[in-house]
Amino acid sequence: MLALIMIIVTNSPENENSQQAMIEKISLEENIQLDFSWTKEAFDSVMEVDFIVTNNNSVDIKDIQIECIHYSKSGTKIDSNYRTIYEIIERGKSKQYPDFNMGFMHSQAVKSSCFVKKVFELK
Repeated sequence: MLALIMIIVTNSPENENSQQAMIEKISLEENIQLDFSWTKEAFDSVMEVDFIVTNNNSVDIKDIQIECIHYSKSGTKIDSNYRTIYEIIERGKSKQYPDFNMGFMHSQAVKSSCFVKKVFELK
């Protein structure tokens, strides 16, 4: 009986829709181009970034979640920052976000890698 319930739940249309939604979200992030340059401000304690976000999707997106990971001179990961840009970017368009404050960062960070962690489709 339990095996029959598992088969029904696994093959239910609702589960297929959920899996499809996950696939669509993954492809949204993959179709975002993120260009950036950064500096340390406020006595080398705050990360300030110039972002250019390009939406290469076929849909408008919103609420772009960005994560930056910071590394020391030795290459050790020592810190990270996470922020959300609460704006809409139309499909096929780019937006610039100069002097975007990513928050405090480790004073020994010398290299940083930023990427789009998650976006949402504008509905």
